Amino acid sequence: MACFLSPLLYLYGYNTEKRLICPVRFSQVLEFEILRKSEKQTTGGVFVQLLKYILIAGFLVGLFIGIQFLMVVWNQEDQLFFETTISEQHQDEAAENAAIEEIRLTTADQEELHGWLRHPVDAADEPMPLLLYFGGNAEEKTQAALSHDWIEGYRIAFINYRGYGLSSGSPGENELFADSELIFDRLVERDDVSEDQVVSFGRSMGSAPATHLATARDLAGTILAAPYDSRVRVQEHRHPWLPIGPFIRHPFEVSTMAEEIGSPLLILTGTDDQVIPPEHSAVTADSWQGEVTANQYEGFGHNDMQMHPDYQGDIQAFLDELQ
Repeated sequence: MACFLSPLLYLYGYNTEKRLICPVRFSQVLEFEILRKSEKQTTGGVFVQLLKYILIAGFLVGLFIGIQFLMVVWNQEDQLFFETTISEQHQDEAAENAAIEEIRLTTADQEELHGWLRHPVDAADEPMPLLLYFGGNAEEKTQAALSHDWIEGYRIAFINYRGYGLSSGSPGENELFADSELIFDRLVERDDVSEDQVVSFGRSMGSAPATHLATARDLAGTILAAPYDSRVRVQEHRHPWLPIGPFIRHPFEVSTMAEEIGSPLLILTGTDDQVIPPEHSAVTADSWQGEVTANQYEGFGHNDMQMHPDYQGDIQAFLDELQ
C-alpha cells in the first residue's frame, strides 16, 4: 500500500522510507510547476506583443504610403501647374517697350491666350525667323519677354499658358499641345514672319509643347533646356515606392515624340539638376532622330542653368546655324 501510494505521498512531502513529512520537497515541486507555466505564458506574451508591434508598424507604413500616393495622384494639377499672375510692373514695362508687341489669340474653345512678341531692335517689317518660347511650370512669360533681349535675328513669341498671366482657362497636356499649334498657325500668317524658319524653344515643362509642335508642324529646329524624357518616369524616379505610373494625367512623353522628329535639336542640361535629372534628358537626346547638339553645364542645376557663361552663346550659335 505504501508502494502504491508512495508517488502521491512523495508529491505531498511524505517520505515512505523514513515516514516523515517533507515540506521542502513539496514546495520545490510546486515552484517548478509554477515556473514552467509562467515561462509558457511569458513566451506567448512576447510573441503576441511582437505581432502587435508588427501590425501597428505595417499600418503606419501603409498609411504613409497611402497619403503619399494621394498627394501625388490626387493633386497633380496643383503640383504641376503654378498659374502665376502677371506683375503690374512687368506688364507696364513690356507695354512701354518699343521692341515688344502685345499679342492676344482666341482658341477654338473661346479661351484667350495673352502674351508678347519681341522684335529685334530696329527690325524692319520684312519676314524674319520666329522663335516660339515655352517656359516652365511656374513661369509667367512677361519677365522672359523683357529679359531675352540678347537673342539676335529672330522675333520671339512669349505666349502664356492657359491660366497664366492674363490668359484665361485651365492648363493641361492636351491644351498645351493644341495651343502650341494655334500659336504657330496664327503667327506664321503675319507678313513679318518667315514660315519656313520657325524654331521652338522649351524649358522644363515647356519641353513637352515645344517637342509636340516639332511633330505637328515643319520646324527649322528645336531647343530644349532641362527637358523631360517623360513626366511619368520623372515621377517614378521621385517616388520609387509608389505605383503611380498609370495614374499620371499629364504624362508629357517627350522622348517618345522625339522618335518622330528629324529636324536639328540643341539640348541643354545641368549636372546638378535635381528636378529633371540629366539622365532623363539624355533619353530624349538619344531618341531624337535629327542632328543633336548636347551641351551639359557642370555644377549648374535646374533653376540656374541660364546663369552659365556659355548658355546664351550656345543658343545664339545654334540659331545662327539654322538660318
